[in-house]
Amino acid sequence: MKLLQVFFAVFMAITSSGPLALQCRADNPPIPEMSQQQKDRITKLLEDMHRAHIVANTPPGELFDKYLQRDLDSCFTERLGRKVRTTYELLQKDAIQVGVGYPYYYIWVKIFDDKSGELLDQGMTSAKAMDQKDFGIGSKLNHAEEIMKNPGFPDFFPDSLCLAILSRAAVVQAANNVSKALHMSK
Repeated sequence: MKLLQVFFAVFMAITSSGPLALQCRADNPPIPEMSQQQKDRITKLLEDMHRAHIVANTPPGELFDKYLQRDLDSCFTERLGRKVRTTYELLQKDAIQVGVGYPYYYIWVKIFDDKSGELLDQGMTSAKAMDQKDFGIGSKLNHAEEIMKNPGFPDFFPDSLCLAILSRAAVVQAANNVSKALHMSK
């Protein structure tokens, strides 16, 4: 019931200004302005719901790493058709949560052959936390070269995450360039 009240309050706040308000006010008397305290309470309720949704889906403590590692290994073993192991680095500590969908974590993943230890691939992907027990791994592995060449890439992510992605991609691309130069000089 409280959730319904929050949504109603948010709806009222949205429809009390803008074009939708003109339509609503045509047949109804004006809605009194909300006080700053009321606005702050609504904002806090929405933030609490947002946080609760992330907690409800993200595995707690050590299980986060254990489940993410399991799901990355399984996903890339299946995609590459051979046994692999992965390492990962969170590009942003906090999940990105939009609406009522699952919370997303963005990671830089390295994929190694399980037997030889050879680095097979690396790049940025997403992992959505689901019901505290699984991670859905993104369908695309964005490579450093793709990230650096795509001028529109930053448009898809928040600024703080963009900086982490671009700096990681720049380091990897620089290392690749040095490696290529060393191989060419031999």
